[in-house]
Amino acid sequence: MKLPLHTLPFLHTAKASEKCDVNAVHYVFLHGAGAPCHPGRAQLLSPKIFYTMTQSNKSKEESLNIFIPSCSFTTDFGLAEEWYHGNLPHRNRNNLIQFVTFRLDDSLPLEVQNEIKEELEKLTETKREVEKRKRYEEWLDKGLGCCALANSEMAQVVFEALKYYDKDKYNLLAWSIMPNHVHVLIETKSDLRKVVHAWKSYTGKWAFVNNEKHRLGIADNAKKFWMPEHWDRFIRNYVHFENTLKYILDNPKNANLERSSAAYKFTGSVVFDK
Repeated sequence: MKLPLHTLPFLHTAKASEKCDVNAVHYVFLHGAGAPCHPGRAQLLSPKIFYTMTQSNKSKEESLNIFIPSCSFTTDFGLAEEWYHGNLPHRNRNNLIQFVTFRLDDSLPLEVQNEIKEELEKLTETKREVEKRKRYEEWLDKGLGCCALANSEMAQVVFEALKYYDKDKYNLLAWSIMPNHVHVLIETKSDLRKVVHAWKSYTGKWAFVNNEKHRLGIADNAKKFWMPEHWDRFIRNYVHFENTLKYILDNPKNANLERSSAAYKFTGSVVFDK
């Protein structure tokens, strides 16, 4: 989805006030591949800290102002009451940038999960959880299960759900609706549990009602559309933000999906023009 930079509600114009090392600030916050630089234009995720980047372009220097949501980045794990546990740990605090992934109930067969578990059982708990998520993501990109989200009508419903509370309960920064899972990058403003539950509840009900009509492929004996839990990871710093954003936007390509697929249509960001 393309969103012209000048139409974004986050944009704000500011005068250059100071310079800093170009390596200290990442271009990712300003523009996408092929998009022109806009001197004096800043991207504002929240009224937070702004930096000025000086960039050399064919011997011509341009001062580019960018707002970076540094207050939303943290390496601090916070207080115990910010966390809750199901099968996975989840952090629930406002004003964090969170990378959230949720998947269809049939996207990872039990035999695959058991295989991964056996392969990783000798690792320490911390390393095991990191590797487990990597393996899960690799398997998700293989497109197992009914892959109902590959249907454009279904993907549109999920996208509308993501947009519904945007600017209210969270700021939606990036998204990718893959055939059997969804990646979302948001700046939180309210209870993350309730937000994810709202996304799943509405879209899950729609899927079951419209399963036959849109040939979504949901099994007749299926009791759930989505897995009950989700993955979430709070963003630590600028580099983590950049890497996460790139991962989300590149997911359809890295999964070797066709350019005409729904995943390409429903992958985007308020930061980048695709």
